Amino acid sequence: MQAQAPQSQDLLYFEQQDPNCNHCQVHALNNVLGACVLIPETLKTFIGNQYNSDPTTEGWLYAFDTNTGFSDDAINLWMLQNNLHS
Repeated sequence: MQAQAPQSQDLLYFEQQDPNCNHCQVHALNNVLGACVLIPETLKTFIGNQYNSDPTTEGWLYAFDTNTGFSDDAINLWMLQNNLHS
């Protein structure tokens, strides 16, 4: 029996993270969802908009850190507002 090439629906979506990059949560989310639904720039804009709508909420100042990446809370709220959270 000859091996068959996988059908397009059988292929797994996978985003590989660049070395020295701190966007692992974004890549992991896209990998779980099987498509590129979020990019770091979009999440940074979302965080900025949240902060600008209520600057007294200091948590948004810490929603992205150049060493550790994005906070889970920021990603969870983005998912909720985009109907991707269960």
